[in-house]
Amino acid sequence: MNDSSESTSDKHDPITLFHWEQFELRRLKGFSEDFQQLFEDIMVRARPGFMRVRPYGKDGDRKCDGLFRQEGLFFQVYSPDELKQAQVRRKINEDLDGAIAHWGDELKTWIFVYNVRKGVPPDIPKTLQEKQVQYPRIKIDHLSNDGLWEIARGLTFQQRSEVFGTPSSGNTSHFVPESSQENRSKVDWRETCQILLEHWKGLTTNVLTKPDGVHFQLDGVFVPLGVIERKQRPRRAHSEGSPERGSELYEEKVTPISHHDFFENVLRQGQSKHSQGRRIAIIGEPGAGKTTQLQKIGDWILQETDGIPIWIPLSVGEGKGLKEYLVQDWLQSAISELKVTERHQDNLAQLLKTGKVWLLLDGVDEMTVANVLHHMATQMREMWLQNVRVVLTCRLNVWEADKNTLDNFDVYRNLDFAYPDEVHQFIDKWFQAKPDLQQTLKAALEQPGKERIRDMVKNPLRLTLLCYSWQIRQGELPETKAGLYEWFVDAFYEWNKGKVPCKLTSAKRHELNQTLGELAREAIDQDSSRFRLKEKFVTCFLDDVDDEDSLFYLALQLGWLNRIGVAEEDPFEGVYAFFHPTFQEYFAAISLQTGEFLLKDNPGEVDNGIYRIFSPEWREVTRLWLGIERDSLNPQKDFLINSLLSFKDGCGIPNFYGDFAFLIIPDIIDEYAECKYLKEVIDQLINSAFGHPEPDGSWTRFLPPASWKAQSVLSLA
Repeated sequence: MNDSSESTSDKHDPITLFHWEQFELRRLKGFSEDFQQLFEDIMVRARPGFMRVRPYGKDGDRKCDGLFRQEGLFFQVYSPDELKQAQVRRKINEDLDGAIAHWGDELKTWIFVYNVRKGVPPDIPKTLQEKQVQYPRIKIDHLSNDGLWEIARGLTFQQRSEVFGTPSSGNTSHFVPESSQENRSKVDWRETCQILLEHWKGLTTNVLTKPDGVHFQLDGVFVPLGVIERKQRPRRAHSEGSPERGSELYEEKVTPISHHDFFENVLRQGQSKHSQGRRIAIIGEPGAGKTTQLQKIGDWILQETDGIPIWIPLSVGEGKGLKEYLVQDWLQSAISELKVTERHQDNLAQLLKTGKVWLLLDGVDEMTVANVLHHMATQMREMWLQNVRVVLTCRLNVWEADKNTLDNFDVYRNLDFAYPDEVHQFIDKWFQAKPDLQQTLKAALEQPGKERIRDMVKNPLRLTLLCYSWQIRQGELPETKAGLYEWFVDAFYEWNKGKVPCKLTSAKRHELNQTLGELAREAIDQDSSRFRLKEKFVTCFLDDVDDEDSLFYLALQLGWLNRIGVAEEDPFEGVYAFFHPTFQEYFAAISLQTGEFLLKDNPGEVDNGIYRIFSPEWREVTRLWLGIERDSLNPQKDFLINSLLSFKDGCGIPNFYGDFAFLIIPDIIDEYAECKYLKEVIDQLINSAFGHPEPDGSWTRFLPPASWKAQSVLSLA
């Protein structure tokens, strides 16, 4: 007995042993459909591109229980109470013959997945060999329940826990010898951090495109981006603001830095004004490549230094502080064990004192707390961080709304791709195997009148979406940012016709888009957790996730929504997110019908007014809404612009919030070229920038920052 017990302990760590027990319980005690669900839950996590198949209408499941369509790899699952030779032979004949009839030349490999509940399995390989002779062009193979467990064993701790759960209580350490426990507390931190960093790498769009076999590694299409160092505007004497000096006095002072110089001078040598390279903020517009830049910093740390990069996606923190998340969630993932011991925590504490640790904090704007920058600034003052270097990313609009909060950070904004050189370089990498599409897309961008789209695709995410859409459908390029997203959404639906368990008719697509829009709009309107959506909240709009006829199920199949974890207060409740926050904003924009949703002024009764337009989280939604090409919306768009032009704060003179309202317009109006108030906007910009003469000959000037902002906008015109 002792030898057997020790053997089990050596073979299984406690969590893997628990997961194996749950695997056995589900395959032995469940119904036939339960084993198929188990197979799907494992395979969808094991390899990108696995597609579930559900019976639909008269076609049933088309003799397929899951597939990798790009590879032509099809699976058929069989789990009766007892495997008998005659029944197995009949099942193989019916299902393989039926699959070939349904899928034709698409079927290149067919794998028979079976579950042995009791007794001795029949000679399945021999039966399959007979079919191989009948169908020599198709590779035919099998996968037993033991083989499926080996695939499950290879999943990450997080992935296996999603399938099998974790022990609800009790100390599991009795499974592990003491010497083994001590060895487990010794972690190769650099190797561990490299593994965890690789887990988060990959293009944002892979979440949507991987079911189609379109899966890119980051390095495969990466084009290095430079940055701009953002500096404080120098104080000037009032007399320096004369109209004769012009707008150059007020332009934002920026210093372009190449990709190489940023890594060598700022990160390696610490040549930065405020923090000597120890506190870095990378900011930018949605899709500007902030996460990619942070991932490349992680790679650089591992390749060029002896540092240890700890990657923390702030969107998954559930409102926890950095220290709490690091000691609990991150450390648990790093050691791949359920129980974090004091020894593990002590080792991490010692590591944080070495000066080698870099915290890479991705998505400050996606944190599930109010006043995210104040929340982050408070944590940056904690003593445990004094020897830790920090690089964070944040959206430009969120940073600008409270940019002085983290005043000890050196701030850099990602440069866009340069057109045509870097844009063409990215296109060439994307279509490396299809040179004809390289040339046709470049030619389409060079067509007269496409200046705006050429400018838009300098943004890395939008260029990625354009390339993906172009390989599906070519044609006339859109004119606005919203048009580009609409183009991508339409192409994506066309690509997925026949690949999900319902017909993607125009009516079904419209219904899903509008419902996703309502979900997105209400989520953004929350005070916190705008991007992490709890299952109960989502079901209020999309119905039950387990109902295969629900919009929730369809959104998950398509990839618009993805499960990203569980709720902190209830581990049985899933948490979901749109595949990228930008698409959450796009869907929210298409759900808006009136300008009053964004701004409805009510002077004297502010509590009864609507002022979403002043909140940073609604700025990108507004831009996208203005770019929607729908004539019926134009009066509402004009209403919004006019409301901003004529806004009076009722707080006396000067009209501070009125100036602030007006200066929102230059940030959003480029998406709405047909605005009837465009001349008034330009006139007021000039007036705000340089002032105007009074009848008595004096000159009235607007106070900073209104005049600075106006002059900066005009300098770009």
